[in-house]
Amino acid sequence: MLFSRIIRLAAGEIGDPPYKNFNAIFCLAFTVAVFIIIFGTAAGVQNIVRHKILGSMPEIIRLKPESVTLGPVKVSEEIDEETFNFIKGIPGVVQVYRQARLTRPSRLQADYMQQSFCSDIVTEAVDADFIKLLCRENSLEYGGEPGCEDCLLPAAVMDTVNAGLSIHTHLPAIDPQVLVNHHFSVFIGRSGFRNDGKKPFRLRCRIAGISPLIGIGGPAISYEKAQLYNLEPLICHGLILKLESPQHVPQVLEKASVKHLFSPDLKAAGQTGEIIKWFKIGSGFFCLLLTCCTGMSLYAGISLEVRQNLPQLVLYRVLGASLSDIIKIYCIRCLYIGLLGNITGIAAGITAGDLLNRFCLSRSMITSAGPQPFLCPSALLLQAFLLGIAASVFFGLLPIIKTAASQKLNINFLN
Repeated sequence: MLFSRIIRLAAGEIGDPPYKNFNAIFCLAFTVAVFIIIFGTAAGVQNIVRHKILGSMPEIIRLKPESVTLGPVKVSEEIDEETFNFIKGIPGVVQVYRQARLTRPSRLQADYMQQSFCSDIVTEAVDADFIKLLCRENSLEYGGEPGCEDCLLPAAVMDTVNAGLSIHTHLPAIDPQVLVNHHFSVFIGRSGFRNDGKKPFRLRCRIAGISPLIGIGGPAISYEKAQLYNLEPLICHGLILKLESPQHVPQVLEKASVKHLFSPDLKAAGQTGEIIKWFKIGSGFFCLLLTCCTGMSLYAGISLEVRQNLPQLVLYRVLGASLSDIIKIYCIRCLYIGLLGNITGIAAGITAGDLLNRFCLSRSMITSAGPQPFLCPSALLLQAFLLGIAASVFFGLLPIIKTAASQKLNINFLN
């Protein structure tokens, strides 16, 4: 039988046109849409978590000493000069930056959209070279403003501020990058709880960047300046490592473990990734169940068509059509149903994901420049498309193959 004739028969000369199989098309579209929404949201959430924890530079990691919990007290060792030099000598490590905290009380004061903001903080310290690195990333000149100290803000503090704005005000969320090159004041030696007995002074700061690698206490000024402002020597509590490439991370962590150092960010990212992995596995089984339900609907519809059109199919066999021609007819019908279901499902899934992103943006849960809770990479669309086509062809061809195996399409069956 000519292929053009097979196409015409599949398009509706045998039974109803495939597009009238609304039940199967709707079920297939629903399955594809759910597949895209679930795995697109999982990919988006995983991207947000990794961005919040690890930042945008995967070749930079943070190390902290392991701690011991004694009841309500958590004790950890300081990082001495010997440990600092050991980490600097690990192959693959390009630069090491120290982190510390000022022991003097501090208070931050800033203005945002004609509203004053004041809070007690813990002032952090980090090597000036790390601040210079983020200055270059944000196209700023380190020390470019006389009388102003360049500093970094922790990403965790920005998340807390945005959560407060979302809950208690109608102000929009603050995009962290919008704050770069803006200013605030830190009063060192005074807080809402106590003064250290020394004369407090006001430090004018310029925001040089936002980093998730800085501690959660407050802004970080240069290590050298913090040593001048503090009343006692600073205690190094963490290291920031710049590596040659992200591929060196495993071997660097293995070497650092000799000095009882670990990366809390990578540990948190790994735990989150494990949760998302099991969520994807569970979602995969759920989508497989939906696919089976869709397949049963398509199987029932095609089985009914085959029973109704069985005499006509046998007549085509008498006229010279082979069993493979009959199977090709239903294969094309199933492909047609699969294409319609895929197009509808992909459009519905992408639309639902875009509405989710818009909803989160309207509720100030995310910023327009930051990562989105729904991602739809081309690989996900390809997987959803192949899932729809495979389900439609596999379950759609079962009835005609079963009928052919039962000898009901033999020429003698017409008698």
